[in-house]
Amino acid sequence: MPVTGRAVLTATVAAFALVAIPHAQAAAPPRCQGETATIVGSAGRDTLTGTNGRDVIWAGGGNDRISARDGNDLVCAGAGTDHVHAGNGADRILGEGGDDELDSGTGHEDRVDGGTGADTLIGTSAGAQLDGGFGDDELTGNEEGVILLGGADDDRLLARWVGLVLRGGDGNDFIDGFWGRDSDVSGGSGNDTIETGGGPDGLPNRPVRGGSGADTILGQGARDFIDAGPGNDTVDLGEGEGGWALGGTGNDTLTTGSTSATLLRGNDGNDTLTLTEIHSAADGSAGADTVNGSLWDDQLGGGDGPDLIQAGEGDDTLTGGAGDDDLFGEEGVDTCAGGSGYDECDGGPLGTSEPSSEDPDLCRSDVEVKRNCCAESAAWSGTADGTLVHSGGVTEMWSATVEMDELAAGYYWAGDADIAWRVGGTDDAGCTYDGAANLDGRAELAIFDWEGMYSLSLWRTTVHVEVTVDCPNSAPETVLYRPMNTNAAEADDQPLPEAPVTELAGTASYVPQHAPEGEVTWSWSLTRGR
Repeated sequence: MPVTGRAVLTATVAAFALVAIPHAQAAAPPRCQGETATIVGSAGRDTLTGTNGRDVIWAGGGNDRISARDGNDLVCAGAGTDHVHAGNGADRILGEGGDDELDSGTGHEDRVDGGTGADTLIGTSAGAQLDGGFGDDELTGNEEGVILLGGADDDRLLARWVGLVLRGGDGNDFIDGFWGRDSDVSGGSGNDTIETGGGPDGLPNRPVRGGSGADTILGQGARDFIDAGPGNDTVDLGEGEGGWALGGTGNDTLTTGSTSATLLRGNDGNDTLTLTEIHSAADGSAGADTVNGSLWDDQLGGGDGPDLIQAGEGDDTLTGGAGDDDLFGEEGVDTCAGGSGYDECDGGPLGTSEPSSEDPDLCRSDVEVKRNCCAESAAWSGTADGTLVHSGGVTEMWSATVEMDELAAGYYWAGDADIAWRVGGTDDAGCTYDGAANLDGRAELAIFDWEGMYSLSLWRTTVHVEVTVDCPNSAPETVLYRPMNTNAAEADDQPLPEAPVTELAGTASYVPQHAPEGEVTWSWSLTRGR
């Protein structure tokens, strides 16, 4: 039978009916940091809420609001201006693109990364670590132990609790210590501004660090330790008690208004150091420095380079250090030491324009041009005498003349001593001692102007002398005797008289070493010059 058109059409339709049409495959769920998302947002604006367990939240695009709730959650906020609250648990929040607001929640040891964009990060859990990433971010720490890392660009780091870690990273950052007591604060690279806060910031072994760049660091009235680092920095240590500030390399300006012991040190560069209150010290270190004293008693040093030191009021100590220095004592009773180089000192208005022994200001021997001061002789000379009583009654008696030359400018002198010595008396065994000799000796003097103290010691260098010993029931014999065989002439922490110091005299009594039953008494009288 011939095949009709209808038959062909029927066969063709039947053939197609036997072919199965496959279904479209379902899309794989997105991943966050390599983990499969359990809660997924869209390309639009979503409100996503986590569970009481661990969630992996992928928000996608759009301006999303995310509440992770309990559990150790992982959140990828995606593009858009997102708001994320981590909730409880040890969470990790990634802001990714957009200007996000990210809150670590109330868990512990949360990790929050702002990503790109101008983000706002808030640390409200102990030990949370906030990293601004790229963009001009604002990071706030509201709990002790929060770590704020500014990352790249110009960031604001705000401490609203104590004991935070604040690191600006790259860019021109602003760091506010607020409450203070932050032991790890650094600006990083860039021209940073750091306000240390009301409590003590930094430690001697871990100071507040400005980092590289022209930084401004402001103390806020507590005991701060500051290292400005490289760059032309400005540091105001504030009015806190104690602490110090180091300028680092660069031309720095360091100021303190402390009413307790503080130290400013410029290090390399042409620095300006200014003290405004009492019991402070400033050291310009290397460079052509300007050091300004306060109304009170200051220790001022120029360090290396040609320095200008202006002491202001108070009884000040000025030390030029290496380089050609200009020292001005100004008001008060001042002491100038030049150090190496060609130095000039003007002690101030209390004396005459020419050096005079009556002037209360003192110019050390290493000052080449002296005005309005008493010119110090480089040497000390004088006399000393004493007794060393041993157990049983044997007594050593001595007197000495000494001449000491300066070995360290304004600080250390040493020289020879001629000692007239004799021994007499009877010991516990009934033996009598008799002998005399002239001994060679040495003397040392150290003057600590900054402490208002000095120390003096004298000892023999002759090792043995011959002494006659007569014991009961035996003939007298000549023996070798070690004279002054202990600390027979030693005086530490003696108070300095008022400046200018031209005479030293005193008496000391003590139990000598290795002779608990003995006693030393000695006195001395020294005069500057020969």
